[in-house]
Amino acid sequence: VLMFDQWMRHYYVKEEGEKLFLSIPEEKMKDIEEKYPDLHPLSAMVNEEELTYEKSQATVCSFIGSRFDGQKYDPTIMPKVFDSKEFKLEMYVFNLWMKGHMSYLDENLLDFSEWQEMYAEWKMMDQVQAYLKKLAKTGPADLDAADCPVQ
Repeated sequence: VLMFDQWMRHYYVKEEGEKLFLSIPEEKMKDIEEKYPDLHPLSAMVNEEELTYEKSQATVCSFIGSRFDGQKYDPTIMPKVFDSKEFKLEMYVFNLWMKGHMSYLDENLLDFSEWQEMYAEWKMMDQVQAYLKKLAKTGPADLDAADCPVQ
């Protein structure tokens, strides 16, 4: 869900005056509905809406809570996931991947599945696996992000 949110923001943010909006074309919305039916409701919730940190955070948390917390998993599971070291490391590494591939992602309008595939392949690289092992032992605060093989 969080990766999908980042993907939408990466490609479909538009500026109107001093405000930012998420604006996904109708054709792409149909594509999302077809390819990602579980994520489509999130895109429908945010499409053509103003983006603010608070609103985005509330929307994503609400989406996750309504679909997973108590529905798919026991109500105690999601808070544990979000507080887990594994989840925090995964989000940290995903953000490193995005930063390292920003120019490529900017130059190419990729489908969400292509992001997922690229990220998965990048994580399988020997250098990244070695970095992930170091992260698992020490945590991101103890490692320099520059040590991560982002390209």
